[in-house]
Amino acid sequence: METLPFDSELVSMGIFRSIEMKLKFIYTTFNQYDDAIKVKEHLVSSNLAICVNLFKEVESIYQDDQEIIRGNEIAILIKSAMGKESQIIDYLKENHPYEVPGIFSYCVESHNEKYNEWVDGKEV
Repeated sequence: METLPFDSELVSMGIFRSIEMKLKFIYTTFNQYDDAIKVKEHLVSSNLAICVNLFKEVESIYQDDQEIIRGNEIAILIKSAMGKESQIIDYLKENHPYEVPGIFSYCVESHNEKYNEWVDGKEV
């Protein structure tokens, strides 16, 4: 069985490269489409986010007070520079319609070279 190369091997092969400005992915969900649009537009227009992906219908299931709740939500995936993470999270906490929003962030250490060049040209 052939093993896949580690990230450092991919970097040395020129397929991916590690970058100094690490990216953050921040994920959250909304109950209303208009709320997600408002947040998405603000984050991009204020140069907090490089890009925001919106997923119109995400099935959710969770338990609240021992009751199983099922429903649809709107999810957004925010792509930003690591230095903007705290500003984005503060904005989400202040402007999110949920009483207790789930806000999750992930560090992205390497990615496609052409995407990296595109990101390097952004003012974020």
